[in-house]
Amino acid sequence: MNSVTRRLLITSCYFSTYAVVINVELRRQDRIGPIDTGEVMAQVLVQIERNNLRSIFTQAPAAIAVVRGPDLRYELSNPLHQLLVGGKTVGKTVRETFPEPHVHSVVALMQQAYRSGEPVVIEELPVTLPATANREARQAFISGVLQPLRDSRGQIDGVMVFTYEVTELVVARTRVEQAEERLRLALDAGNVGSWEFRPSNGALECDATFKALFGFAPEASPGPHEITEAIHPEDRERVRKAVVEALQGARGGEYAIECRTGGTAGRRERWISARGRTFFDEAGRAVRFLGTGIDITRERNALERNKFLARAGTVLASSLDYRPTLAQVARLAVPQMADCCTARLIDEKGEIEFFEVIHVDPAKVPIARALRGRASADRDGLTILARVIQTGKPVFVPEMTDHLLDDPGKSPAGDDAAESHPSGCSAAAPAGDDAGLDEEHRRALRALGLCSVMLVPLLGRERVLGTFGFFYAESGRRYAEEDLASAEELARRAAMAIENSMLYGAAQTAIQRRDDFLSVASHELKTPVATLLLQIEGLLCDLERGPFGGDEVCLRLEKSLTQIHRLSNFVNDLLDVARASSGHLRLCRAQMDLTELVRDVVMRFRENAIHTGVPIEIRARVPAVGSWDADRLDQVLTNLLSNALKFAPGQPIAVEVECLSDRVRVGVCDRGPGIAPDDRQRIFDRFEQTRTADGAGGIGLGLWIAREIVRGHGGEITVESEPGQGAAFWVELPR
Repeated sequence: MNSVTRRLLITSCYFSTYAVVINVELRRQDRIGPIDTGEVMAQVLVQIERNNLRSIFTQAPAAIAVVRGPDLRYELSNPLHQLLVGGKTVGKTVRETFPEPHVHSVVALMQQAYRSGEPVVIEELPVTLPATANREARQAFISGVLQPLRDSRGQIDGVMVFTYEVTELVVARTRVEQAEERLRLALDAGNVGSWEFRPSNGALECDATFKALFGFAPEASPGPHEITEAIHPEDRERVRKAVVEALQGARGGEYAIECRTGGTAGRRERWISARGRTFFDEAGRAVRFLGTGIDITRERNALERNKFLARAGTVLASSLDYRPTLAQVARLAVPQMADCCTARLIDEKGEIEFFEVIHVDPAKVPIARALRGRASADRDGLTILARVIQTGKPVFVPEMTDHLLDDPGKSPAGDDAAESHPSGCSAAAPAGDDAGLDEEHRRALRALGLCSVMLVPLLGRERVLGTFGFFYAESGRRYAEEDLASAEELARRAAMAIENSMLYGAAQTAIQRRDDFLSVASHELKTPVATLLLQIEGLLCDLERGPFGGDEVCLRLEKSLTQIHRLSNFVNDLLDVARASSGHLRLCRAQMDLTELVRDVVMRFRENAIHTGVPIEIRARVPAVGSWDADRLDQVLTNLLSNALKFAPGQPIAVEVECLSDRVRVGVCDRGPGIAPDDRQRIFDRFEQTRTADGAGGIGLGLWIAREIVRGHGGEITVESEPGQGAAFWVELPR
């Protein structure tokens, strides 16, 4: 029972006393008999009381009425009651006074007072007030007390109504409640928590959202000390100082701060923004300190990630030497983005050529180096690293558990095989022979206490260039989707920087090769020109001295012709380079026998081979017919035989033709010094030069042109060689 109701009951008791007097007097009005002095005095006193009661009725700040009989007919009604119900009511029933639909509730309450004999309290009863000449019917709320009236025999024969209108109060309170509800909905929608602290007794009240910001359950009741302990240790003193200043009235009692919560066992670290204000009494004492808090972890982390990416971009752009640059980026990532960071570079063969590891605890760096892993597949299956390199997709394990370490083939959610992550990365390795963690990895992960892992590839245009590994351990933090997106963006920028550096290095190498080629080409041009010039000058001198023999002229002309052919071949090679580079190397295909072509080419070299003592053997038993360009294949075979004679002098040479169902293979094999493993692919590149035992070399175009011709036919040229075991060049052509 509220205070208003209590006041109504007290007032009703007061008026009930007068109601008894009224009731008795009304019942005595019909009595006739002898009058004595005492009775007259009593009547006078009754009249005085009646007048006092009438004055109270008319002046009382409440609607007062008396209802009699089972039909609830008004017997008395003061002006306020008549104003409330819209006119005179004496003689009318309650049903005649109040319109539908609320009249039933009014009648029910009065009947309850009749039946129980106890006062009935009315609290904010909704009623419809009847229309008058000055107003329309309207909805209203009334409060009051219905006091039962008894006759001389003690029987209830009426009800005294004591009410007043509280419509404005109800409407105002409803508006406040609606405003509070809207505020609550706004706070809930914005995930905003609120608190109120009373400095006088140290009481703290906060809602469930605010508790969650500090890692407490909704049913918990944390005090100021528990809230303070939940603040990150590095921010605790700064927050305490800001609270003290607000309670002391600094900046008008305003409070605004951003800090971290968590950082203790079992609580996830998050950033919050808190805003509040202190209210003071007339003496200037702080009486209330209240405000709101909101989780800004995503926004703060996004800001920090953007700052990190900006710094990393600056580092990546600062140097073309990408190996130390990657190591510097890894150092930037610790501890802001990881407790441990690894950077790897993978060569074209899939082998690790560079590895760097950074850890917040330098003592754990040797342990972390065990995370180097294998970059390629072996009989034990694919490691996580090999899978990232093979698929070009990241591996993301937000929660590293013992379950995953013991059985990496299962997902954290249960026994089912791990599903692909929404971003396309693997959340766990597949089961079976392709287990994602080898034993070395598992030992290292346990020793480091890793709890969250991201491994992202450095994606180049044609292959995976390397990986970045990010690991949380000591800090207890966990990676989220946003962290993975930032890691992938960092990897994208790093891959771009690496490729730019590689392109720059390739350009520098190409420039150097061009310079070397121009140097060799100038030599190659000068030699035949000088020889040709000497022969012509010799002829002129002989002519000036007089007649000389025809044999000598023929010899000099043959030497000159040889140099002219040499110049012509050199120019043709340069033209072929230009055509092949632009994709315009033309092929004139026709049906031909490759075995016959081999015999013709070998016959051209026979005289030179006999002169140098090098036997050339042809191993071709059956015709090899197909649709090819005879002149271009002649050019290929000529180049291969010329190289065999040049780089394997005095050693036998074999030319072999193999006929397969839909292909033909031609091999030129020698027994020379062989080719080193690192040079087997390089020798087919443009301008790549090799040297003979006496230091002689070519211009580095022959094998490159030969490869382009063979590829133009849809075939491939390869070399098989071991140092000291000779070399075998194989041309494989589709028929």
